[in-house]
Amino acid sequence: MISGTLDFYSELTSESDCQMPCLCTFQCVTNHVLVLCENASLAEVPVNLTSAVTAISLKHNFITNLTRDSFSHIPSLQVLDLGDNMIRYIEDGSFLPLRVLYDLYLNDNDISEVNSAILNMSSPQIASLDLSTNRISSFPNDTFNEMTSVQGIFLHNNQLSTIPDGVFDDLLNLSAVFVIGNPFNCSCDILYLTSWYKDAVFTNGLSLSTDIPQLPCNDIGFSNETELDQWVRDQEEACSPQPTASVVTVEVPVTQIVTTQKWYLYAGSAALAVFLTAAVCWLIYDYRLEILVFIYIKTGLKPFSSRSSDDEGKEYDAFISFSSLDRDFVLEELLPKLESLESRRRLCIHHRDFIVGECIATNIINAIEKSKKILILCSKNYLESEWCSYEFKTSHQQALRDRARRILLVMMEDVDEKTLDKEIKAYISTNTYLHRSDALFWSKLMYSIPESKGTTTLEVNAGEINDVDVTDEVKQISIL
Repeated sequence: MISGTLDFYSELTSESDCQMPCLCTFQCVTNHVLVLCENASLAEVPVNLTSAVTAISLKHNFITNLTRDSFSHIPSLQVLDLGDNMIRYIEDGSFLPLRVLYDLYLNDNDISEVNSAILNMSSPQIASLDLSTNRISSFPNDTFNEMTSVQGIFLHNNQLSTIPDGVFDDLLNLSAVFVIGNPFNCSCDILYLTSWYKDAVFTNGLSLSTDIPQLPCNDIGFSNETELDQWVRDQEEACSPQPTASVVTVEVPVTQIVTTQKWYLYAGSAALAVFLTAAVCWLIYDYRLEILVFIYIKTGLKPFSSRSSDDEGKEYDAFISFSSLDRDFVLEELLPKLESLESRRRLCIHHRDFIVGECIATNIINAIEKSKKILILCSKNYLESEWCSYEFKTSHQQALRDRARRILLVMMEDVDEKTLDKEIKAYISTNTYLHRSDALFWSKLMYSIPESKGTTTLEVNAGEINDVDVTDEVKQISIL
């Protein structure tokens, strides 16, 4: 979780601040101190560390127990990665000294028990909790009560057979949940989980990154609202207590039978009308983007679309995240179409708009924060680029923090799902994306990116940009 970003760090050499065999570094972007103690055969958390440590990675060690004293000497910790150890016991209140903790990774351990006492947090800003790949078989429904700010909970690859009722109800900031790889019984045991997912995504419109749609409970999955709603209603009926049946003989007059037949006729007509109305509504919902794009093409209007107040004053309409190997498409097709006088979009691209001499990471973060949308051009080249992966993850985290649909994903070509990054695959399963081969691709793209009315388009000679030899491999930073 931490070690992949060392290009932005310089090493600290003071023995008083860094305990061997750990590597202690300093980040230029945030002024944070990072400690890497991976694969160091440690049996406990290092003691001789500076209190200024803000992130520590203790992955791939032999730590078995955590106590209240484990982290008392590093209270400024924001990121704690204890993945791939042998932790099987955590004392109640072990994380209380960490008053500004943001991310906690406990994945790939031997943990079998979690509850609200173990996860009692004093930090008001805890955002991510990773408990994946452990031996957790159950937990109380108040386990996460002390973590009301949490945005992501990762429970995949455990031994859970059910998710307790109400466990996510009070977590109003939750925007990522992963549960695949547990031996769930596809019946009453996951009725709460599926009902919560249906209400969160399809009723309340929450932008949720999750693998719940991939639960192997039927042939169609849970990404379709209609089928999911039917599955939930079937389970609610099956899980409800059934009344005891009794046989009663009743004599019914002929006139009452005729009246009953008329009532059935009226009821059947009403049911047919409801069915037809529902079918029309479903078609409108399923093809809503095509309908809105058609209206936009014919009239130039965007019904039901409003500008977010958070977008006011942003310099760019969209930041284009793409592999340098795909720049011919960007320079020869994308920029001319979107930045034309008719389209009036103001775009940010690496080659033209990044500040010379600034950290690449800083440039990426600034571009994302200054842009209303982040346009991801996902191709095979994109998936093979570490920098492109960094741009997507940074964009996704910013969108989660803003609780807004800022990412616009374009599939440039068909790719093997096995090559997709875990976060991109989860995003695709729960969000709409565009495909380059779509006949309405340019119209949908124009509709999805708001234009900057009254803004002068920047004229750029594509040939001049092509003369600059920029590759993903050149983008390296060394801090002395």
